[in-house]
Amino acid sequence: AAAYYGPKKMLETWDWYLYRWWDSKVLKVLNDKRPQPGWNSLGRKCAAGKPVSMSEIANATGFSEKRISACLIRLHKKGEAQQQEDGEWKAVDIIQ
Repeated sequence: AAAYYGPKKMLETWDWYLYRWWDSKVLKVLNDKRPQPGWNSLGRKCAAGKPVSMSEIANATGFSEKRISACLIRLHKKGEAQQQEDGEWKAVDIIQ
């Protein structure tokens, strides 16, 4: 059983470390650019993320652009970041 579950647990742990030490810091920069949620005309709670350039994220985190690019790709796969047409990134919009 250990041979079957071991590699899966190892990969889950690796993903957790990547998120803990790198991705969460990049996501924090994206979320800091999003205003506080407000109410739209239909009575739904919403907040739109503001686009952030790679250089702004690099300045805020101290990470290299290569590291940030890898983080943003992982966050995009998780549905936590969106790439804009001009190459900038933003946090996913909140609509509840």
